[in-house]
Amino acid sequence: MRLLRLVAAVYLVLLAAGFYLLAISRTGESVASPWQTIRPAYLYVFFAATLALGALVIWGRGRVKWLLAALIFYSLLLHSYLPLTHELVYGADQWRHMAVEARLVAGQPLLKPMLRQGVSSWLSIGDFAYSGLWSISALLAKAFSGRAYFLVNYSLIHISKWLVPIIWSAAFPLLLFYLGRSLEWSNRRSLFLVWLSALPFALQATGSLTLPSSLGFLWWLGGLVILVRHFAQPTRRQLWALGGIGLVLIFNHTLYLILFILIWALAEILRWRVAGKFLPASVIILTLAVAVTLPAVEWGAGYLEQGSGRPAFASVKQLLGNLTAVYLASGPRPHDIAIGNILFNQIPGGAFVANFFTAWRWWLPVFALLFWAGVIYGLIIAWRSQRRELLLVMILTMGLSISYVAARYWLDGEQILNRRLDPVLAFLSVVSIIIALPAVAQRFPWRRQRAAGLVGLVILSSAITASYSLGPDLPTVSRDEYRAMQYVGQQEEGSKRHCVIADTMPLLALEAISGREVIGGGFPIDQYFAQPELARFRAQLDKGFFEWDSETAYQLTGSQQCWWVKTDAKMAAGLARGPGPVTNVKIFGKTVVVRYTQANASYAPPAPQDFWPGIVPLEVDGRSIKSSF
Repeated sequence: MRLLRLVAAVYLVLLAAGFYLLAISRTGESVASPWQTIRPAYLYVFFAATLALGALVIWGRGRVKWLLAALIFYSLLLHSYLPLTHELVYGADQWRHMAVEARLVAGQPLLKPMLRQGVSSWLSIGDFAYSGLWSISALLAKAFSGRAYFLVNYSLIHISKWLVPIIWSAAFPLLLFYLGRSLEWSNRRSLFLVWLSALPFALQATGSLTLPSSLGFLWWLGGLVILVRHFAQPTRRQLWALGGIGLVLIFNHTLYLILFILIWALAEILRWRVAGKFLPASVIILTLAVAVTLPAVEWGAGYLEQGSGRPAFASVKQLLGNLTAVYLASGPRPHDIAIGNILFNQIPGGAFVANFFTAWRWWLPVFALLFWAGVIYGLIIAWRSQRRELLLVMILTMGLSISYVAARYWLDGEQILNRRLDPVLAFLSVVSIIIALPAVAQRFPWRRQRAAGLVGLVILSSAITASYSLGPDLPTVSRDEYRAMQYVGQQEEGSKRHCVIADTMPLLALEAISGREVIGGGFPIDQYFAQPELARFRAQLDKGFFEWDSETAYQLTGSQQCWWVKTDAKMAAGLARGPGPVTNVKIFGKTVVVRYTQANASYAPPAPQDFWPGIVPLEVDGRSIKSSF
């Protein structure tokens, strides 16, 4: 008992140290992964906290509510590695959502990007699927700031950083615990389910990013908990709650609305059984029905296409390489791998930061094979039990796995539903592991269970820490780029046509800063965000061309001026040192902003090694400087 109290005290100290190390790791530079700025000591503090909390969950005799509170704060620590470590936000999608939310705060109508086929429809499914997050963020931003939408983005940045990590850290552990209790598991087994959910990368990332799919997952999980309880004690109140969740999911994410309808239909079919066992044929039919649902919806909507004829062996090889972490262990690869990041993120070499747990990575494939074997074993036990709630988990896991593998490895297309199944499959896999847990524990003699449990706890804590340190790999906007885009947004305010040439991430920041007045720099964009014309102009300017296709840019955008925004420390330093004044260049740290008009379109900024002679910006970092002439 004294030892466990000491472990609890150590856990609290580690928790505080973890938050402190994350807070002092904050950066405003452009990074490809949070681990490029997080202090190395934090990872070992996190491992120790994970191990201590696991010991308290398995052997502690404390009250359930205190252990749940410890798990909630641990979840908050886990998911704070994104919001605490950067001044802005990670990834591209959050900027797009902030752009819409800024307009809602200002009471402005939504604006659509100019697509190649013309202006997009005034209403789309995405407007419904995302409106839940937009409304919550806009209401919070309005409550915290009454300023105009052009200036409200900083509060929106804080909301986008923290909204889902806070909600997820509080709701997800509680929902998992009540799911375990609804499955008639003990308190300790249910708490262990919560602890083990920290293992899959897909759940780590989903709970750290403020996106509609993250909120949709939580609502869907709440519906699953109610349906499982509905098996044992059906009440009218549960039906009203399920109906309410279905209504809310219309305004959160289409994937989880479809999955909610799917699990409700499955639950009703399973409830019809009066006596006897389910025949294998009936389970196969239900599994296939689940497997074809999402591909059928995607095919009908034009988001799924027939495969390009890749060899079956190549697809199987890629599947096994992704799920078993072999590609990760033999790499990291120089390119990003977007498929199969369920258990471990297959981080590209440019974002990888080695540590004690990943310096030698061949233990990860061994662990992954054991993990997936445990999932399969759990599904077998679920079938043998013939319990309706476990059969629901089994059918859902197998059906969605078939859907995911078929779509991602054998078919083509945008796959807007199947590509977002990673957190669902990760969650179902963890539940399957916990289903198999008692059967695995019984294979050890009673006297050896404590020793085996301690060894298993160390291995699982190491795997959680390794998984944690492998992602996510998401681009960011630097502080300098954000300030530069604020300047461009101010200059473009009131203009109807825009021409801004920059990389994707700064343009997304400008979209948010301008309240979606400037989308894609003002250039045509397709439904998948491709902009070949913008990419061509950017490539011309990056090479330092003295003559670029400016007339085409003006005609394409309808603007009378163009802006080029480039982050290059050497170029910025060279321009700041050069002689002679000019009014069309501004520098923000490492980011250069050049203004072109039809009068000065024949000029072009220099290549980093060949600076523009006789030209110097009038301002550097917003401060006036004297010409050397």
